[in-house]
Amino acid sequence: MNNDTERQMRREKQILDAARPLFTRFGFDKTSVEDIAREAGISKGAIYLSFSSKQAMFDRLITMETEQLVQDLFDRLDHDPEGYTIFNVYRYSLTSLMQHPLLSALYTRNRAIMGNYMLRMADHAPPAMTFSFGEDFVRQFQKAGMIDPDVDTTALAYILVSMRYGLMRIHEIMPPPEDVGAIGHVMALMLGRAFGTEAGNQQAAKEALKALMTQGLSVLRKMNADPHKAGAKNAGDT
Repeated sequence: MNNDTERQMRREKQILDAARPLFTRFGFDKTSVEDIAREAGISKGAIYLSFSSKQAMFDRLITMETEQLVQDLFDRLDHDPEGYTIFNVYRYSLTSLMQHPLLSALYTRNRAIMGNYMLRMADHAPPAMTFSFGEDFVRQFQKAGMIDPDVDTTALAYILVSMRYGLMRIHEIMPPPEDVGAIGHVMALMLGRAFGTEAGNQQAAKEALKALMTQGLSVLRKMNADPHKAGAKNAGDT
């Protein structure tokens, strides 16, 4: 890695480290490139040497949080003696999602944070939905023997996504407990007892989950690939 590349990477990190808390606190619409430049301690023009627009910065942060979530999920599952049970997959993914504010906002379509960025999602399912508990997840885990094969796939997927969505929005009407991890643990315990199985193919479950995550990341990276040259300011930046 040459010096120019290292400097570019450091500058990008400096910009993103400044942008993340601003987007999280004030939202996409109310955060300007000028705000980010001020917070990062660099000029507004320097921002455009790394990112073509405010949207490009937000895209990168969403992709980074998703990659971190996926890595964290597999690290936790690989180090848990019970492995890839529906119990563990649900609680660890829920806990990790709740620790990534921008990804959580995207998952729940929180307009206070997402603002006009949601227009970008008009023709796409929220990328975070790829990492939820849709029909593909339920079907693959049934094949691996980790979920009761007699359970209606569509109905269970709907229930799992609904519960997860509700847990991500419940803070709007009541404060969460101090131990946020306990929420995922109790919910996962309910699911494991209701729909889990005592014996399943752990390796098949891991491979299925990895395939689903890889596919989701590929779609996200393609959607968020910045097609503009650095310095090409997008409309809507302020």
